[in-house]
Amino acid sequence: MNLGQIAVLIGVAFALAFLCESMVEYLFGTIFDKFPSLAKFKDLLKYISAAMGVGLALYWRIDLIAVIANTIAQMVDELPTWSISLGGKVLSGLAIGRGANYLHDFLSKYLKKPDVPLEIAPADAVGFKEVNPSEDNGDMGAYGFRWPIEDKKPDVAP
Repeated sequence: MNLGQIAVLIGVAFALAFLCESMVEYLFGTIFDKFPSLAKFKDLLKYISAAMGVGLALYWRIDLIAVIANTIAQMVDELPTWSISLGGKVLSGLAIGRGANYLHDFLSKYLKKPDVPLEIAPADAVGFKEVNPSEDNGDMGAYGFRWPIEDKKPDVAP
């Protein structure tokens, strides 16, 4: 499985999570809101959503566990040997059933790029050249960056 296929599968999982969350709220959440006597059963929504997510994962044969395991194996130059399983589909379905917010939180927490602070020189810093973004500054671009005077252009391969 190449990187493009992995991105498509994760995108489909996000779309299914969003649709699952939206449809459960639309179809069943409004019932609990309109009938006050059913309000005490509103916790059933998470079980309905979980069942719908598992059903969608089984139908679309989505096993995010196998995808992640095989991707990691490929990254360390090993043969991907993790096969799609029923347990992986059920776990993926439960993640889909939890909704798009849950998948987004999981991916942003565990698969995020590290934040690298950019150091920006103050306007009055010695040794930096101010660039006006409205002018065509061939060596700086039209974005208003300040480069050190001795390094007028970054090294870029042709």
